[in-house]
Amino acid sequence: MPFALTAGLSGAITSTSIIVTAGLAEIIAGSIAMGLGGYLAAKTDSEHYISERRRELREVSEMPGEEAQEVAEIFRAYGLSDQQSMPLRWTGTPA
Repeated sequence: MPFALTAGLSGAITSTSIIVTAGLAEIIAGSIAMGLGGYLAAKTDSEHYISERRRELREVSEMPGEEAQEVAEIFRAYGLSDQQSMPLRWTGTPA
């Protein structure tokens, strides 16, 4: 993108310093935009993880039977039988 900007400006403006300044400004603006985008994406992922963890902890305390069944289904998808997955199921209190 900075190349396209400087190439376009070089056809319209004859001052090299303006073209170089515009190209550098484009690079800086793009870097800031990408940095903010990365920060916001990471923040959103973190907030999503926290909300999902809270939801799962609430479901474990409010409906432990359904959650145990959900865990069993996940283990079945990995090829474990109910007998094999029984010792792996969590039966404690949420942290």
